[in-house]
Amino acid sequence: MPNERGFERYEMKHPTENPDRSIFVYPWDLIDAGVPVTLERIREMAFDHISLAVSYHSGKFLLPHNPRKKVYYHPSGRVYFTPRLERYGALCPVPGDTSGLLDGSGEFHTEGDTLQYIIEAAQNVGLAVRGWTVGTHNSRLGRAHPEFTIRNLYGEAYYHALCPSKPETKHYLLQMVRDLLDQYDLCALDLESFDFMGMLHGDHHEIVGVPAPELVERILGLCFCDTCVQRAVHNGIDVSRLMEELRTALRQVFRLESPEQIGRTLERIPGYIDYIAMRGDVVEDLIRSVRHEIDTGDAHVSLYSIYWMADGADPTFYGNDATRLSRYLDGWIVCYPTTPDEVGRFVQRAREMISVGAGLSGGIRVLAPEISNRSDVRVYLENYEKAGIEDYHIYNYGLAGETVLREVGRYLIEHGRR
Repeated sequence: MPNERGFERYEMKHPTENPDRSIFVYPWDLIDAGVPVTLERIREMAFDHISLAVSYHSGKFLLPHNPRKKVYYHPSGRVYFTPRLERYGALCPVPGDTSGLLDGSGEFHTEGDTLQYIIEAAQNVGLAVRGWTVGTHNSRLGRAHPEFTIRNLYGEAYYHALCPSKPETKHYLLQMVRDLLDQYDLCALDLESFDFMGMLHGDHHEIVGVPAPELVERILGLCFCDTCVQRAVHNGIDVSRLMEELRTALRQVFRLESPEQIGRTLERIPGYIDYIAMRGDVVEDLIRSVRHEIDTGDAHVSLYSIYWMADGADPTFYGNDATRLSRYLDGWIVCYPTTPDEVGRFVQRAREMISVGAGLSGGIRVLAPEISNRSDVRVYLENYEKAGIEDYHIYNYGLAGETVLREVGRYLIEHGRR
């Protein structure tokens, strides 16, 4: 029978009996509403997992159903686990504020390991916890250490973006992974931005006032820091010529010339395609190293990567060449179709880009503008199932409205029983 929240009690079943259903969750959403009660509610919605942000970048969030705040500025580059600081180098994590941790009795706690507490509380209600791990997207570290950031072809630093070519960045990311694997009972790591960031990512008050911003991204989204340039020269790329021809192409964009023609010209610039392939080498080395950490440790942890395909984005540009990376991964979380009717085409494109061997989980952003009314939720989920995908990752518990969350829960309960 439905409980006071309007959901039936959903009993935990063996993992093979149902598809994997996960929802992205911020620690502050659990903390503000009470960790045990919020986790129990999520389980009652028929989710198997939460994908909990264990490291996160900056953001300004509207929180429709949060009982303690409505607009939240998240400070940049915080982690929500206990880092072993002595093992890091120049790039060192800063724990997020978890004061006011609300437990099931209504008491507040300020001590202890927040991630461990959440994992234990989740297991008590039958939920597994995945570590949603944000990597190179870190404005705090980028501003503190611009020498490790991406540099565009004019030498300008992107403070939101650590460059994965830098040995210091790789060490930082792998040490985060080691901390999570060694200290916590996570069932999976969901990697976000373990690749090259571009220029366009909503950083600060971002304004790009020229037509064809996606074309600007293909030029100014490339990194020409000293490490990337040295790697390219070693690979036989004439970097000076490449940079000069890219500057010429950008001037054409600024003069409002035909974006289609400029786009075709880019691919013919000597070294441009090779430069993008070189970025794939860097990311493959990073993901291979993460896989090695898992395989040589004692933890039984699955490895997933968030694959950003929204609005036609090309993950390969950022180093995410799925044909090369799938061998190291257990699955991809493909994000996000922009309308319910787009799901079939979106899945077909994902299958064309991702080689056989790693599974697909369908990402659904249950926020506006992707969701305009609660009936859209069902259409998204039904269309994923029609396309042969029954594993879902819902984004995001704290950002979605109450009506939408209820609709997600009702659908999963109706369709989760075998």
